[in-house]
Amino acid sequence: RDNRDDGVQATDTGELVIAGNHVIGHNDGVVVTGRSPGAQITGNTVRGVRSTAIAVRSGPSGVVVADNRTDGGEIGLQVRDARADVRANEVSGATSHGVSVVGAADGSTVDGNSLAGAGASALDIVRVTSPAAVAVGPNDVSGWRVEVSLSEYVADAIRDHPLLPLWALVLLAPLAVVFVRRRLGSRPYVE
Repeated sequence: RDNRDDGVQATDTGELVIAGNHVIGHNDGVVVTGRSPGAQITGNTVRGVRSTAIAVRSGPSGVVVADNRTDGGEIGLQVRDARADVRANEVSGATSHGVSVVGAADGSTVDGNSLAGAGASALDIVRVTSPAAVAVGPNDVSGWRVEVSLSEYVADAIRDHPLLPLWALVLLAPLAVVFVRRRLGSRPYVE
């Protein structure tokens, strides 16, 4: 409860089982990284996290994330640069994504999850290196509301189109000059 960083963190562990824990009030709830083949994250309850409730990152393969309950956080369940089977989880109160699969996640599956909250998307698989390599089954997203703040929208647009601020400046500078000239009047020279 209320650790400064992660509630449970496992790195490079074999035969890992994280089951039946109550993780409350951390930055990230449960994080599995590195070489942790066949890890099982099942039956956990994660509440009140700030960032991600359950994350599988940077290398693990064959990870099972099943029958967990999460409440709160920006992302309910995250798979980043790993291969995981994400099924039968219940996510509520997420503020960005219910399930997010990012990077090299070929062979991952997302199936039978209940996703509730309000944010950019219930299921985020757009940023996967090969979206066709992620199997997405039926998930219940009826409790999800799409809400994107203006700052998030602008940040996403700049990230996706890095030259956008430059083009905005190039196009808006002449308009600003015209506006200033009209405000000062049409006399080109001071008498």
